[in-house]
Amino acid sequence: MPGGKILPDKCSMHVAGIEDSEYKHEKLTFWDDIYGFDMSCITPAVIVEPLVDTINSNAIVTTVSKFFEFDINTVKKEDLEYAA
Repeated sequence: MPGGKILPDKCSMHVAGIEDSEYKHEKLTFWDDIYGFDMSCITPAVIVEPLVDTINSNAIVTTVSKFFEFDINTVKKEDLEYAA
């Protein structure tokens, strides 16, 4: 609706390195037993994919860097295209 508001109206994405051996172990062994099925053959494909998750701030071991920011009220689909 024109003139409407979306709150929050800004979005920012950040990247940081973490060290959390328990978290890493959980993510790497997740596929070993899915309801009694060994799905570990999926693990190599999952490891190369980026992971978006919430973590404890104590696990952050690098500088946090903002790499993308946009206004949710005015962003266009084309503005969100990304190529590595």
